Amino acid sequence: MSRPNPFARPARPRGITDGIDITGLLRDKQATAQSVVNLYALGYGPGLLEWFCKLRQSFGNLSEADAPFVAAVVSFHWVQDDHINNEFLNLAVELVSYIPSFSRIVLAAAFRSFLPVSLSDHEVQIRARASQVTPLLSHEAAAAWGHKLTGVVLKRIPSAGTVLESVLYATVSEDIETHLPLLENALKISDYLPTFTPCLVTFGTHMLSTMDVNIVRTRELAAEEESSEDDVPRRRPAIDIGLGVPVERSKGREREDTIMHTSSLGSPFTPGSLTTHRSLTDRLDMLHASGVNTNQEDVERQRLGDEERVFDQCMAAMIRWWQRADPARVQAGVINALDTILLPTQNLRYSQFVVFTHVSLNPSQAEAVLTHLLRTCFDPAQPMQRRLNSAFYIGSMLARAGNVPLSIAERAMGVMLDYCHSVARLVPRVDESMGQSLGGNKIAMFYVLFQAVIYALCFILPEAAMEGLQAGVEIVAESPLAPLAVVLPSVASEFARVAQHHDFCAQALSAPPPTVPPVLKALVNSLHLESAFPFDPYPLPLAGELLQPLYREWRFEEDDHDEESDLTMGQLLPTYDRDAMPVDDWEVW
Repeated sequence: MSRPNPFARPARPRGITDGIDITGLLRDKQATAQSVVNLYALGYGPGLLEWFCKLRQSFGNLSEADAPFVAAVVSFHWVQDDHINNEFLNLAVELVSYIPSFSRIVLAAAFRSFLPVSLSDHEVQIRARASQVTPLLSHEAAAAWGHKLTGVVLKRIPSAGTVLESVLYATVSEDIETHLPLLENALKISDYLPTFTPCLVTFGTHMLSTMDVNIVRTRELAAEEESSEDDVPRRRPAIDIGLGVPVERSKGREREDTIMHTSSLGSPFTPGSLTTHRSLTDRLDMLHASGVNTNQEDVERQRLGDEERVFDQCMAAMIRWWQRADPARVQAGVINALDTILLPTQNLRYSQFVVFTHVSLNPSQAEAVLTHLLRTCFDPAQPMQRRLNSAFYIGSMLARAGNVPLSIAERAMGVMLDYCHSVARLVPRVDESMGQSLGGNKIAMFYVLFQAVIYALCFILPEAAMEGLQAGVEIVAESPLAPLAVVLPSVASEFARVAQHHDFCAQALSAPPPTVPPVLKALVNSLHLESAFPFDPYPLPLAGELLQPLYREWRFEEDDHDEESDLTMGQLLPTYDRDAMPVDDWEVW
């Protein structure tokens, strides 16, 4: 049942627009647009409806140059009268039907409640003027009509999906308070257009990664300011492999004894993850210790707290959306987000949990993502940084994601060890020509893949203690490349502790401590291994409650284990002869 329009003035006739020269108004679109605003301010909603009905007769005369006029028409189509709202909805759809390029304007109008920026300076002026008069509808009611309009346009205009994607990206602003309502509004589009789901995954990941980089940047700037207080020498430049806050490398790559820490899931953190997930309280304690005044502490607390709070809310919104979205379409978006945003982007802190959410939901999704990461890892056409990042994702995924079957994990680790073995077979001894014969990329992949394997084994032993896997680890560990002396000391020490407890790789671990060959020191110092694995437990509270049940439980002290899963890798890997496989063939796959 329609409600009375509060903007109508009974003393004025409904037909106030009778006799308006439509042709004359179309000659001056800007004046007409301003007239629309003025009439709304005076309260002539019903009269405008009559005028718009007459305007339909002249749609054929509209062109691309009429964008400000059309924006004024469709940007004020919500009033507290269902009949008028429906008429304006039909009007907007007809506008797009006549001139498809107007779909951008119509879709932007549907999101007008959340737009931090406008399509043009003229539209900014129109909206600023409109904001000075009585608002038309509540936020919730406007959003409801916006979704209805969006759904109608998406169904009727073939190119509307592409247009809407550009509109969404254009609406992300520096005002973080606009991010959550914009993201929630965008995710509902899948209800109208399921095929738009992959774009929504990519858009959500883009928004999160943008916030993510800003959070890291804020902390880096604060750390630089802190190090300059009281003439304190600045730290050495931090290194970054794209999976977390850069971690400082000690001079000459000197190794310090590592104390293993325990997370809320009972599993050890690496030093990199401790730096990446440094709490706000720790940061403020350091500021206080460095003599920063209370006011600056308050500003720092507010800035970091707001950024992380909004990020947490947005991440939780995406996880909840995952529960009702089409898994197959979400998967396409996750793969695209990996390729275009996550793997190439440095200085990420939280946004990689988009991938963790997806791979943890069921084994088939985990297998698809793992397949893609392995292919990226061994593809020589990919940039080296992306290949290295893929290896970190693989190791973290095998270790942490609760729904990755053991059989899949074992075979994936077998493939990585085979690559390491093929590299090690080309190095019967360490000499000056070794680097030239192998190349820095192969050696770098050797160390990163081996670290990923032993990191995963820290979590899935003794279940994964199969004979072939144990032999593969021992062969690589005892090679002249001395990987146990190169990988993160926290990973190496934790692997030694867990492996000795389960009598795994006893021969390799009982040997004298390995040392980095002198000829490799320059290469080793250039490797970016000091980084958190991307799926260390999510540290923020809201999304953390949703993510924690998806983690593999830390069961180091347990001797009992379930039967191995019968699931196989499917088409993940080709059949091959391990002994006959030359190392260059890996670079093809």
